[in-house]
Parts: sequence; structure tokens; C-alpha cells
Amino acid sequence: MVQIIRKAALPVPSEVPEALRAAAALAATIRLREPRPKGFPLLFTADLELLEPAVAFLHEHGVQRAHTADTLRTYAEILYDWFDTLEQNRIGWSDADAADLIAYRNRMLTQASAHTRRPYSIRTINHRVRH
Repeated sequence: MVQIIRKAALPVPSEVPEALRAAAALAATIRLREPRPKGFPLLFTADLELLEPAVAFLHEHGVQRAHTADTLRTYAEILYDWFDTLEQNRIGWSDADAADLIAYRNRMLTQASAHTRRPYSIRTINHRVRH
């Protein structure tokens, strides 16, 4: 199952095992041009592989375009649901096509939300399929 893990502050060297202390010290010195803020959503597969296209999309909209935290949360939820659907159906994200998007839309039209237990609104479905 896809996971959202919120970015935390880097640990200080004393907080990590001794073998990793040099790496922790080095990581703290690396300057990033556009760092992701603490709490930024990072999406991982069930095997803890970073879903790079999803995180890149969130970075573009949340950091570079400075969308609100609510917009970023909404986009993260949409991406979570889409990538989770692909993973559950054993479809690689780069292999997904229009037929998969139509099946995703149709599932939302016929099944209630697992989160709210209510039917999806047409507006929500359109919003998720469009992004």
C-alpha cells in the first residue's frame, strides 16, 4: 500500500547510530536551492521506494508555485489514491494508460469513498481525474 510520510527535520549526528554520524553531519551542510519544508508529504510505495513523479509534482506546486497547504494536501490525497490504485492493481505508474484512468474514474462512480463511506461527488471525481 502506498504511504505518505511527512518530511521531518534532519537528525543531528548524536541522534543516529555511530556508523551514520559522518553522513548526518554532511547532510546538514548541504544547501538546497528549494528545500522542502518540514511536514512536506513524501509518497512511497509499499516497498518504500520514493514515488518520484508524485513528489516532483507536489514540490512544483507546493514549493515553486507556493500553493497553500490545503491545496498541497488535496493534491497529495489525489496522488495517494491514484498511485495506491495502480499499486493494488499491480500497474507500474509508467505503464498506466487511458484505460487505467477510465477504470479509476469508474470505480469512483460505482463505489463509496473508503475514507468517508459516502459516494464520490462528480466534482471530486472530475478533480481527481483532471489532475
